[in-house]
Amino acid sequence: FNWAFFDGPQSVYDTGLQSAQVLPMSIGIVPPTELVYVANSLLNDIYNHSVHLTTGISGTKYLFLILTELGRNDVALQLAENVDYPSFGYMAVNNIEPATTFWELWDTPFEGPGMNSRNHIMFGSISDWFYKALAGITSNDAYGAGGYTNINIEPPNVVSGLLAVNGTFLTQNGNITSN
Repeated sequence: FNWAFFDGPQSVYDTGLQSAQVLPMSIGIVPPTELVYVANSLLNDIYNHSVHLTTGISGTKYLFLILTELGRNDVALQLAENVDYPSFGYMAVNNIEPATTFWELWDTPFEGPGMNSRNHIMFGSISDWFYKALAGITSNDAYGAGGYTNINIEPPNVVSGLLAVNGTFLTQNGNITSN
């Protein structure tokens, strides 16, 4: 994979877009000596797009948690709080078709009904980030064990611009709350 897609002289995967950087980081195949450069490429692309997502479903799933791992919850929060196109906030506040659920595509109101689902949980990965990175609720259960029988509540360090986080997560063993 690295041989085919990593551009060593540029320190980017493929063309440098957000998903191309996030996916190799999410599966741990970025050479350790290149990680800081790939992370900087990711951040540069985010800033070059005025702190907006250019990811699709696959890249978005990992983007927010990767930013957290990089110590950049501030950037993740900016991405989450945007209300102009393309963003999660835009889905909710646009004047064309305000959403109450996640769309399949960022440009759903422009594309018409076609294949564009108006209730597409695949972009719901941002909710995972809210609980894990902001409320600090995680599980120590073995993969697949489920149930959140062994939990950690470890809210992150202060995120600039975020005054408080309250999160409640319903599990089969009851509510888990972090304030």
